[in-house]
Amino acid sequence: MITNKWQGIMELAQTNQEEFVTQLSDMHAISSGLKATITWWGCEVLERVRRSMGGHAYSSYNAIAGAIGDWGVVTTGKLRMFLIKYYVYATLFILFIYS
Repeated sequence: MITNKWQGIMELAQTNQEEFVTQLSDMHAISSGLKATITWWGCEVLERVRRSMGGHAYSSYNAIAGAIGDWGVVTTGKLRMFLIKYYVYATLFILFIYS
């Protein structure tokens, strides 16, 4: 459903630009949802890797501590990410209802 919607919007960019502009909010919802979901997924993956290393997770011999620190910059706005996901889910629910 999401990929079909995205492809339809991309086709409108080439054929009917006025309709394309009206669909930009849907495109924004899809891309924002992907950003929030992938960011949270990446955070979860790094946390699982850290836990799998036991007491060696913060050793200077591996790079997981640095990766977690670098990734933390992306996920500092957790409330903002929550709001983005809420916005996206609401938009997708409306698209699902009216499609």
